[in-house]
Amino acid sequence: MTSLSLPPIPTLPSHFGPIRQLGYVVDNIDDAMQQWHELGLTHFVVARRASPMANVQYRGKRAGRLVVDIAFAYHGDLQIELIEQIGTQASIYKEKKYCHPGMPHHYAVCVEDFPATMAKATSKQFSPVLSCGFEGLAQMAYIESHSESDLMLEVIEWNELTAPYFDGIHKLWSQADSSQLVHTFRLQSLTPYGALIRKLLTRPFRTRTQ
Repeated sequence: MTSLSLPPIPTLPSHFGPIRQLGYVVDNIDDAMQQWHELGLTHFVVARRASPMANVQYRGKRAGRLVVDIAFAYHGDLQIELIEQIGTQASIYKEKKYCHPGMPHHYAVCVEDFPATMAKATSKQFSPVLSCGFEGLAQMAYIESHSESDLMLEVIEWNELTAPYFDGIHKLWSQADSSQLVHTFRLQSLTPYGALIRKLLTRPFRTRTQ
């Protein structure tokens, strides 16, 4: 097993906060986990046949349900995410120009003021590629840099619905047997149903204007 060396972390404007995750798109998630293990990661927690995104708009068009195998590990405080898309539909994960060898498909940041961050980001430096989620609950977007061709950001709204996913994945990984490479879990098991109900009850309803 060799010492893991990650690519340089880009410097981002302060409104994004720190980078929390490096995301990689892979052709075979089991092969990829083994390769990362040989580079120095001890083990992974894996959700198979998951559909983590809802209400998706991809490059200006409504997108269908996307199914992925998704694995997580940690290098210090940094989350490493491996994604294998199941199926051949066009998606952000099939855009191979973002998958140069050794470079992440995306870097993830978590922000409390999602609308303000997105407004700042897309005013000059970035263009939207994908958005999903629901306003008033939780939202996520992928945005690409105008100036750096390899720089894609995943911007996650950080609140009582999204934080439990990050915290829950880290807890699962931390408590797993590091001598066993793969530990399977269900992504739905991390859903904070109490917080979701509170959000739904307090979410303002919008009426359509003529």
